[in-house]
Amino acid sequence: LFALFAFTSVSYADQALIIDAGYSTVTQNVKGRLEAAGHTVTVTSDVSLIPTGTGSYQQVWDLRYSAALTAGEQTNYQSFVTAGGFAYFVTENPGCCMARNNSVAALVTALGGGSTQIGPGWANNVESNMNTTYMTSGLTVNYAAVAAIVNSQGIPLIKDASNNVSGMSWIGRAGALNSGVTGTIVTVADVNWLAQAWGADN
Repeated sequence: LFALFAFTSVSYADQALIIDAGYSTVTQNVKGRLEAAGHTVTVTSDVSLIPTGTGSYQQVWDLRYSAALTAGEQTNYQSFVTAGGFAYFVTENPGCCMARNNSVAALVTALGGGSTQIGPGWANNVESNMNTTYMTSGLTVNYAAVAAIVNSQGIPLIKDASNNVSGMSWIGRAGALNSGVTGTIVTVADVNWLAQAWGADN
């Protein structure tokens, strides 16, 4: 389905929390891939479970695509990523979900990831320009409608032929976030690529 699991390792057998998307097969697909990698997965729609440290969960996959992060959620995520947690955020196209995009961008910036825009620009819906340090070589990603991510500090994961970035990571241990922040943030600016029905290439 997808290869962002270069960030995960079966040897660590992380506890992963999925904040449920409630959309298509997205949650079950991500859950299945995490479990196949050896992780224990909890699925919830209860955002009060977002951790502030890595004692209970080492990964959080926030698969909501339209809900903006509240101030409290941003505070919890800042603490979690600072403590070494891995956080994946679905973001979306600018036609539907700029409040969500802006809140995730604000979180990245607050953690020292630099000035960030997720939208209002767009990227192409079929992309095969992968950062093969983190993504499997030869992948094609099929989006429904995807935003461009503008940031000079993160690590682009997926780009279109015009170099518009649709997937980006900020790795604290690699210096992409504030000093002392040891976790990782990843976002891909479309939810549909995670749905099995959207294309086997994904």
